[in-house]
Amino acid sequence: RVSPAALAVVIFLGVYALIVSERVHRTLAALLGASVVLLTRVLDQQAQKLIAQTFATVNQRLSSG
Repeated sequence: RVSPAALAVVIFLGVYALIVSERVHRTLAALLGASVVLLTRVLDQQAQKLIAQTFATVNQRLSSG
């Protein structure tokens, strides 16, 4: 079984390679990478909550001003 850290590194390098090669738009590459992370459950529940809270905070700050 592959460790979550090793899998995360492989996903990161794959997305990075897509962006550098310019074969797909970088937004699409980022979305693909995020989808793979979610589908492979690389992040534990605590990390997912932290990301959701951070996103909510940034979104709130951008909306207010």
